[in-house]
Amino acid sequence: MSPRRLSQVRALVVEDELIVALHIEQLLGTYGCQLRWRESTFEGALATVLRYTPDVCLLDVDLNGVKSYPIAEVLERLQVPFAFVAGSGDGPLATPWQKHAILKKPFIFVDIRTILDKLLL
Repeated sequence: MSPRRLSQVRALVVEDELIVALHIEQLLGTYGCQLRWRESTFEGALATVLRYTPDVCLLDVDLNGVKSYPIAEVLERLQVPFAFVAGSGDGPLATPWQKHAILKKPFIFVDIRTILDKLLL
C-alpha cells in the first residue's frame, strides 16, 4: 500500500480503552492514515458507521461488556473492511466472525501495517 493511498483512507477506531485507542491512532498516523473518527461505545460506533461509512475500521470485540458483532454486521453490509481488536480475555471470536482479521492486544507497530495491508489490498 503506497503512502499516498493510505493518506486517503478514512479510518474509524472503535475501542473502549482510551490508551489503546490513542496507541492505534498514533500507529495509523505513522502510516499516514486519516483517523477521522474514534468511538468508545457501541451506540456511538454504530451511529458513526451509519452516518459516515468509513473506509476501514478497527473494531474492539468487547465494548464495555457489549459484543460488537452487530456493528460488524453493518460494516459487512456496507462493504467496509474491518478487523477485530481483541485482548486475551475476549476468548475466541464467535463462529461467523472467525474469518476476519484480528489485531491482538498487546500489538506492535508492524501489526497495524499487516492489518492495513490485509484490509486494503
